Amino acid sequence: MVGTGEHDCGPARRIRGVDLIVERRMKRRLVTVIDTLGMDAARRAKWLRDSRTHDLPCFAIAFAVAAREARTRLDARGRSVPAAALKQQFDAWREVQTTLAGEGFAGVVIDPGPIELVPPQFVDAPARAQQQKEQPVTLRFGLQIPASRGPADRPKMGARLRDIAQAAEEVGFESIWVMDHFRQIPIVGPEWHDMLDSYSALSYIAAATRRVKLGSMVTGVTYRNAAHLARSSRRSTCSRAGRAICVLARRGSNKSTSRMDGPFPSVRALRIARRRVAVVAIAVGTRRALVRRETHPRTGGDVLSRPLQARIPILVGGSVNGAR
Repeated sequence: MVGTGEHDCGPARRIRGVDLIVERRMKRRLVTVIDTLGMDAARRAKWLRDSRTHDLPCFAIAFAVAAREARTRLDARGRSVPAAALKQQFDAWREVQTTLAGEGFAGVVIDPGPIELVPPQFVDAPARAQQQKEQPVTLRFGLQIPASRGPADRPKMGARLRDIAQAAEEVGFESIWVMDHFRQIPIVGPEWHDMLDSYSALSYIAAATRRVKLGSMVTGVTYRNAAHLARSSRRSTCSRAGRAICVLARRGSNKSTSRMDGPFPSVRALRIARRRVAVVAIAVGTRRALVRRETHPRTGGDVLSRPLQARIPILVGGSVNGAR
């Protein structure tokens, strides 16, 4: 859910808010933390019923805050709450404390102080818990640049692409991605908007950056000569910089792009393309790989050059019956 600001609850209201999220997470048996004032006994009862339906333990953890501390925090946030409303909340809170223990929670903790949620696999593994504290596993983010804008932006296109890439690197993105399409796809913009060649764009970005990994999401092997594609991946500026990621699929996801070079691939052609994915992947990742004529009628011979990058990560993209 995304709102317009820190206190925007609009998206939550439009989809029945917290209750719907709690219901869906419990159905998937996921750890669910409900951060709420929790003054409404009927809503607490509903969450308890949902937890029992899905055989999950439900705990109540209540944080006690003095009225003076609450006002200090509100002032620090620049928010104003009428004194009468604040008093009403504290009166309700005192009543809730007397009823929580009898409502059926698996456990009730009042004012626990600082807490940390420990994954179950770490509860009886002190060494792993200590490792997570010392070397926490964090999320890594990549930025996809799907558009180059329209004809009016052509003079600024190079500078804009450079600025975006350098800004992404500066703020900590691990990777930058472009799409491998010959014309723009409908979900992003009109097809007459300019579409940069993926590998040329990645080479330009590689020259403008120092650290981020670079890849095309995803490269359709039906678009290009297989041997040339393998060589481009192995000898590209991205590979030279040691930052290339090779992502392959047996065809692109956009029919209009695929038909620019002829009919949309038949089932038989896609079976051949599936073998070509494997051949290109081998050619990218090893010193020597034979690109057979059966995988690409116009190509034969060996791909001999060693990759400039010691190890190029290879991903295979695609979908089966629409499920990626």
